[in-house]
Amino acid sequence: MSPRAHPNRRARSRPDAGRGRRHGVVLVVAAGLVLAGCGGDDAASEATDPGAPAATTAATSAAASLPEPSAADAGDATPTESGDPTGDITVAVATSELGDILVDGEGMTLYVFDNDSDASSACTDDCLTSWPPLLGQDPVAGDGVTGDLATFERGDSGDTQVMVNGAPLYHWAGDAEPGDVTGHGVGDVWWAVTPSGDAVAASAAGATDAANLAEGVDDGGY
Repeated sequence: MSPRAHPNRRARSRPDAGRGRRHGVVLVVAAGLVLAGCGGDDAASEATDPGAPAATTAATSAAASLPEPSAADAGDATPTESGDPTGDITVAVATSELGDILVDGEGMTLYVFDNDSDASSACTDDCLTSWPPLLGQDPVAGDGVTGDLATFERGDSGDTQVMVNGAPLYHWAGDAEPGDVTGHGVGDVWWAVTPSGDAVAASAAGATDAANLAEGVDDGGY
């Protein structure tokens, strides 16, 4: 029998070739899915890995968003300007054997020095040991004080000394308690002070000067 007598044999072979091509396409698609699945696992691994760079970047960003500590938090303090540590000082009036005189806030007698010039002190070095200056930034006049209270800066120490009518005021180391006036008339140059700011008359000096000499009080060289 000739080949032409079997035409259906070729016709059946064509469907078999089509199925082979479809099988090839299915294999290619399946291989692609497998590779995609592997890539997806790597991406998930990077996302969940605690050591991944993305986590480090997030932590750095969070730290950068925190507010910086202020100077107050660090304990820094804005420095303030220092003033005279003695602050306000009161000059008052008290009654003594010399009459009404100027005293400090504790009742100790105040004195002026003949050798001083206006707003300037001639008492320096060892003199200041016997005649401590009345220091204070802001003198306050008590009742009965009529003299003009003010201050000046000492040239030797920079301290602020109180003065009355331009005359610097001092204490006397020989006075032990309020009411003592043993510095009056020392060396004929140191005097207690009236409420108006004048030196008490020299005629009142005799008794106190004699007492100083008897007790051997050092007048500071004046």
